[in-house]
Amino acid sequence: MRAAAFFLLGCALGTFSAADEPGGDERHTDIGKVLRSEYRFVAHPRSSAKPAPFLADPSFEPPTSPPDPGVVTMAPFTVRETASMNALDADIALQKAGAREEAITRKLGIGVHVAPVGPVGFYAVTLFYVPIAVGFGFSW
Repeated sequence: MRAAAFFLLGCALGTFSAADEPGGDERHTDIGKVLRSEYRFVAHPRSSAKPAPFLADPSFEPPTSPPDPGVVTMAPFTVRETASMNALDADIALQKAGAREEAITRKLGIGVHVAPVGPVGFYAVTLFYVPIAVGFGFSW
């Protein structure tokens, strides 16, 4: 019984594989050929115009026209840097150092901690998370 089932399964698989390829390695369609036939490349025609005179002759000078009264010629000037990059770099370095210092003190629990509750603000001054001074203040 088992041999008959394997035989039928083998025959069925053989017919499916034979139905997939009727002519062996023959291809049904050539997609590249179809695309090339539908979208043909047509090159633009070359223009036979002569090149512009200023491109062909390096000694060409454009014709001069009378000066336009609406054009104002300014005196030449030199643009100078208004901010010193060294000062900016030093300021950025100081800000980074301050931020690093603040992060270290915050992690160590050193500083003034404020909790505002309406018009009243409670504060605590701590050193290594140990409160040194505690109080409150009013603001209106």
